[in-house]
Amino acid sequence: MSEQSCKVIHRRNACLPRAAATLLALWVAASPVLALSPQELARSFAYCAGRLSAQAQAETTPDSAQLIRLSQDMDDLLAATIAPEDRVYFERLTRAGRVAQIELISLAQYSFDADEAAQADRLARHQIAQCRAMVLGG
Repeated sequence: MSEQSCKVIHRRNACLPRAAATLLALWVAASPVLALSPQELARSFAYCAGRLSAQAQAETTPDSAQLIRLSQDMDDLLAATIAPEDRVYFERLTRAGRVAQIELISLAQYSFDADEAAQADRLARHQIAQCRAMVLGG
């Protein structure tokens, strides 16, 4: 995720499950973002885990369960790409992604400026679509 995409607004450390390792291998094989360095990829996983978690909490639709699963998948992918000693740093990035998404959702719902609310809503949806695409492809 680029820093510029957040301009509108002024974990776990467990053994990687076999399914997550397989998912990571399949994702890397099919991903168009192979040009990302491992550090950039891990940052994207961290931000997306936070964004997906925040979006799932904000929604009251059947889709929120899928968002929670995707957030957990991002956590697993993150765990597979970082060294254990970097865990605290990436937990902070996950929280930053969560806060950024919450701010967009809040602006979209509560801004008195209709244009600002619409822009925040579009950006929030775009960010979630990018995160979904990282896990689900497309």
